[in-house]
Amino acid sequence: FPELYAKNIWPKEAPELKEASMELYGDLFDVGKKVLRSLEKPLGYDDGFFEDVVRDSPTSLRPLYYPPVEGGVGACDHTDINYVTVLPAPTREGLWVKTREGEWIKGMAPEGCSLVQVGDMLQYTTGGEFHSAIHKVDPAKGEGRYSTALFGHARSTVDLKPAEQWEADPEKYPKLTAGAFLYKRLEEIGLAKEK
Repeated sequence: FPELYAKNIWPKEAPELKEASMELYGDLFDVGKKVLRSLEKPLGYDDGFFEDVVRDSPTSLRPLYYPPVEGGVGACDHTDINYVTVLPAPTREGLWVKTREGEWIKGMAPEGCSLVQVGDMLQYTTGGEFHSAIHKVDPAKGEGRYSTALFGHARSTVDLKPAEQWEADPEKYPKLTAGAFLYKRLEEIGLAKEK
């Protein structure tokens, strides 16, 4: 998606940033792929199914800062468009995840662990069997919150249509490429021009 994602610009003043960022990208992407790989057999997919889905995908690593907002939240309730989101253990609280029962719980991975959230593409692929994680960011007062998230996408040409085992409603889940899915969602939230 060169029309959506600009090339990285690495600051000359911090030459170590590129190496550290690429290492973190690789580590977090590996975590996401391992989680997906562990789901293949229980979900009835062939070995390597998810590895192929995310191969050459527009997966991105995004450093984020949520400044403290008086009387508000840093990011309102939302789901992520991608397949899975992987977050390393945070240094501050602030991420909240909504359970299926509607309760908000802290999205806090223990030190040395990562948090992996289901995204909208995986929800689509499983015909709604997996639910995209509804979450928000409410940074601690006066501190704000720094975070880094890896947004693991499906390859743009992958058809997200659920496999037969999901018995998904074909009208609700028609044939749709990951690229078209992403672009449509970005249009809906005002981050891409309507085609």
